[in-house]
Amino acid sequence: METPTWEQLTTAGADVRLARIAAITDDGTVRVALSDDCIVSADRLESVSIESVRRAHADQRRVMVFLDRQDETQPVILGVVADPFSTQAIVDGENFEIRGDQQVTLRCGKASITLTRAGKIMVRGTYLSSRSSGVNRVKGASVQIN
Repeated sequence: METPTWEQLTTAGADVRLARIAAITDDGTVRVALSDDCIVSADRLESVSIESVRRAHADQRRVMVFLDRQDETQPVILGVVADPFSTQAIVDGENFEIRGDQQVTLRCGKASITLTRAGKIMVRGTYLSSRSSGVNRVKGASVQIN
């Protein structure tokens, strides 16, 4: 069976629209708001993880849903609309900020610095040098060397 074209789907009464996630129940059921007064449970494609849906809900991002115009009670989530701040550089003349939804990595050859959403900072390279004309302090709950 061939995959239907967009024209065939829309002519046949299918619709794709943006929605917001209204709630996610404890059992993982996703409820989407198709409008202010229409909130229904939604299925999701296998490629759309429940974690990405939870992040989208927490960040108040929209989802793209597919539904049959004859039966709008069971939409299918096709994906999460990209966060406009995800992987975006912001420059205001005094600050330079790079944002990433999950992590940001600066890489040059074998050297990299990775920042994660959980607050971890990982510095990797073949040689690491730290110099300071003032105090060079290493502070943490615990410090491990080798």
